[in-house]
Amino acid sequence: MPSDSDSDELIEITNKLSTIDDKLQTEQAYLQKLQQIKAGLMANLLSGKKEVTVDEEPEN
Repeated sequence: MPSDSDSDELIEITNKLSTIDDKLQTEQAYLQKLQQIKAGLMANLLSGKKEVTVDEEPEN
């Protein structure tokens, strides 16, 4: 028969796992957003809509 402390521990573990799952979902959504931005920027670069300028490196 499970004791109250076992039940409390299970509840605490469940809460922590839920928090981790929420954070993971947030991070995955953010990553997806960044990947979409990257894809858009790459499309602009490759199509010539956005010009790339490179600064000359100073000679030592």
